[in-house]
Amino acid sequence: MSATTPRRGSRESSSDICPVADLTIDFTPSYDVEQRVQAEIDRLQQLSIVVHVVGGRPNRSDIRLLLQARLQADLERIIDIQLLGRNCYHLEFESEEMVQKLLRIGCVQVRGLWLQFLRWFPDFDIDLLNSVGT
Repeated sequence: MSATTPRRGSRESSSDICPVADLTIDFTPSYDVEQRVQAEIDRLQQLSIVVHVVGGRPNRSDIRLLLQARLQADLERIIDIQLLGRNCYHLEFESEEMVQKLLRIGCVQVRGLWLQFLRWFPDFDIDLLNSVGT
């Protein structure tokens, strides 16, 4: 089909252009953009963890409440919580100290749910986590 072929059954003229499929855009970021992206990745590796929840499907606010219930005053302010899928959440903290503390704890039970704390890294694969049987 050429780009100027009208759709079947349409009243459009043969000069109407149909959308082009399989369009590929080659984008190469500048050195400055690459450096800023890498700096953000490095920052997130220091200040982020993944929480894998077993035994329920809490929402983002529930995750915050569960952590506060378990760790109480020791919990520093969480900057952001994002659902990664399959009961995994990405948490970003203000300081690396809280990240290290949760990684040392490893796994806790809170209100009938198990929370497993894992190090976040750029290629974190939830499917590999689930295939291990955790």
